Amino acid sequence: MQGLPGTRLTNSDCNRQGRVIAALLDAIPSRRMVRNRRRFGVRPFVQQVLARLLGSDGSATVRGRTVAVDYLLEALGSYSQASLLHLFVPPQMYSGGQFNRRDPSDFPDGPKILFESYGHLLDEGIDRVNPDLWLDLSGITVRAVWLRERLASRVYPIVSVQHAFSIHTFIYDRLLRLLLARTYECDSIVCTSATSKRAMDNLLLAVSHRLRSDFGLDVSFQGRTDVIPLCVNTDLFKPRERIPTRRVLGLATSAMIILYVGYLSPLKADLIPLLSVFRQLVLSHPRMNLQLVLGGTGQERYVKQLLDEVNELGLQGQVIVKRGIDDWTKAQLFSAADIFVSPSDSIQESFGLALVEAMASGLPQIVADWDGYRSTVVHGRTGFLVPTYWGNCDEAYSTSGQVLGWEYDHLALGQSVVVDTVELYKNLSWLAENDDLRQAMSTYSRDRAIREFSYKHTAQCYDDLWTELCHISDGIENAGPARCFDKPTYFEVFGHYASKTFDESWTVYINDECTQFRPHLLRTANRESPWTNGLLNELLLRSLITAARESSGPDGGIEVERLISITIGHADCRGTIKRHILWLLKYGILRI
Repeated sequence: MQGLPGTRLTNSDCNRQGRVIAALLDAIPSRRMVRNRRRFGVRPFVQQVLARLLGSDGSATVRGRTVAVDYLLEALGSYSQASLLHLFVPPQMYSGGQFNRRDPSDFPDGPKILFESYGHLLDEGIDRVNPDLWLDLSGITVRAVWLRERLASRVYPIVSVQHAFSIHTFIYDRLLRLLLARTYECDSIVCTSATSKRAMDNLLLAVSHRLRSDFGLDVSFQGRTDVIPLCVNTDLFKPRERIPTRRVLGLATSAMIILYVGYLSPLKADLIPLLSVFRQLVLSHPRMNLQLVLGGTGQERYVKQLLDEVNELGLQGQVIVKRGIDDWTKAQLFSAADIFVSPSDSIQESFGLALVEAMASGLPQIVADWDGYRSTVVHGRTGFLVPTYWGNCDEAYSTSGQVLGWEYDHLALGQSVVVDTVELYKNLSWLAENDDLRQAMSTYSRDRAIREFSYKHTAQCYDDLWTELCHISDGIENAGPARCFDKPTYFEVFGHYASKTFDESWTVYINDECTQFRPHLLRTANRESPWTNGLLNELLLRSLITAARESSGPDGGIEVERLISITIGHADCRGTIKRHILWLLKYGILRI
């Protein structure tokens, strides 16, 4: 069995020969990430294929969700027991000769990989793909549910891998629409940590309660929430010889290096308090060559603020900012450092990918006891969790996002989260002074990363979840016609814009001055269309012209109804034929 579309067994046949996983692929790595991974010789998953789909400048900024999705795809492509990963990419990345239709890309140790355009789903429906399960990599999107309701004849599980969900628009754009859609007990929202699962459960319950109390709607998510942590490439992020690595990076070979890697913004973590703690550490350890390295992309204004604070504290030369780091540099930084630190205070932080990359590199972690960090760091074994404090003080910011944007309320909320600087100093001091403890934590961190956050482990977790959900879906019948409250009815709403309403009683004529079909006229419509076949079907257009010429009455005209009946075999519905007739009228090939 080759794992091509349609060659699947039953939902409950859970071996590699049977399972087909479909997914919409929105988040993809930048070409820069692709290039730098190859420098390491790490076997890529989707990079070799997706590199052909990306822009030529390779300047896209790599952020956490994009990287997390890329890692997960690598894991599933390398270790999942599915027979096929059927990935649907944005149409604009699929057209223009960038990618051959249904181009299979095999990887020797994983499932077959198949890429298609979103547009093929509309053209041919979900049943042709016949998935056992739909994987929603972009978090909760109604699109996956919409596709199942309208384009599939049976119920299959939908698994949404959730990332950050603290932005206020998430409640309406994602959750409200999800609750109003039809979900089943075989559906799952996968959260990346126990704390983010609790937050998701709280949010689902709160929105359901508000709909019931304010509007009398008794709706809820019928699926479940599960926890599967994100994964990292433990072949890329691993311990290396520290001194040679520091020489490559231009860092002091004899320094005690404390490293922060992440987005340089107060929306991610306010690093100003960390600078004060580091200064206290420098003053209390005059014989220790201490350096603090801050690495990552970030906001220009905030980076300037950090550098101004460094100068104010007299830490020039001891605080180093490395901006725009790629995967190769990031892995080298983790190998070069002695301690990883992250005083995260953002409610967006649902997991902490850089933390696990540091752990895989054998780097002890001192991080805020906050959200997903709490589930990742083993206090006293892989590092230390620094206490955090927060109170119910968000009254002023429950509506500010609607006016000032989510960045405003997230910044305000972050500024009210306290990371205990006294404990942060104590932990940094204790770990910097204790070589044996750092080594023990390094060893345990590496072991834990391989055991809990490796590609192989995460792929197995997803396989196990999919097995359970596929069995559940076997016993579920389709609940009937889709709910169409969000289906646009364009003509019903805007049809009165036209002077007259075109209908099947009209008579149309071949335009004597335009007796031949000119294919180049299609370019205007089809060059703007991302779908493989464009907006218009050339075969149908030619059939309409032929029918209008050969089946016309004595006056040379033919009723639209008759024209449709002659050409119905070339279209999926009467509306499609009418749209093509209108185009022929628009371009003067037919006339009224």
